[in-house]
This record gives sequence, C-alpha cells and structure tokens, in this order.
Amino acid sequence: MHWRDIVPCLPIFFFFPPQTMTLAMAIDSHETTVFRSKLPDISISNNIPLHRYCFENISEFNDKPCLITGSNGRIYSYNETHLLCHKTAAGLSKLGVKKDDPSAGEAVVAFVVRSGGAELTEDEVKEFVAKQVEVYKRPHKILFIEAIPVSPTGKILRKELRAKLASSSV
Repeated sequence: MHWRDIVPCLPIFFFFPPQTMTLAMAIDSHETTVFRSKLPDISISNNIPLHRYCFENISEFNDKPCLITGSNGRIYSYNETHLLCHKTAAGLSKLGVKKDDPSAGEAVVAFVVRSGGAELTEDEVKEFVAKQVEVYKRPHKILFIEAIPVSPTGKILRKELRAKLASSSV
C-alpha cells in the first residue's frame, strides 16, 4: 500500500524564494565569519537543481545574488569561505560581471582585503582557490581594496564595488 492511497487529496507544496534576495558574507571586527542571507537554508532533492526554483530571469537585475555561468545558475555564498580561510585575507566580496560573449554567462571578480600589512598577490590567491573549489567557481580577476563598502545595516554595497571595478579596468 502506498502512502498516497491513505491520503488521496494530499497537497504538494513548492518553495519559491524571492528573486531579490541577497547573499553576502563579511568579516566583522571580532574576526568571526558572518553570513547574511535572506534565503533560508532549504533542502531540495538532488535531482532538482535549486536555480530552477529561485534564479529564473535573474540576469535582468543589476545586483545579482548569484552568478550565472552559461546556462546554470550557481550559488556562491558558502564557497566564499575558501578565500577567507587564507590567513592574509581579512575580507571578501564577489561580483558577477558580463563577459564579452553574451552567451558565455558571467565571470567571477573577487574583491579581497589584505589583513594587516600582508603581502598577498593575485597569483597566490588564485593558486589557493584552485586547490579548494571547482573551475567555474574560481575568480577570473582579483582586485585588492582597502575595505569592503558596507551600508549601516551591514549589506555589501555592490554598486560601489562595480564602480571600483570600472575604474580599475580603465
């Protein structure tokens, strides 16, 4: 006997998180990792990708909570911890930027804050990340900045990061 035979009118619920969520991570003054997310930890079976639920048409928005790589939407909040495990990195934020080819999706740009007077180079960060994460999650460009711009409520100001990226590309 199947459980649907016992309860014939059992409703099926689906969770559709909002598309305007923010996934961000920063380091506070006590050197503890802080995750800020409007998306709760949800479990969806392995055969259904999460991006089908919450990342449809997300490329229309400027401040994206996730990265669109090719045809797949990927969630990056927990993978940022790999960069912060590097002892000379004190802060991190990542953005997705459009590539020259519109069908290629987006590239990862990491903004890293050096801790103290650490001598950290782009090659060292890329080498460290290459050991930790998959190829599509690795940053294509790394920019070192003095501090991650944060609003009074603790949200990362992505527009300011995009402005810094534009000024560094010139």
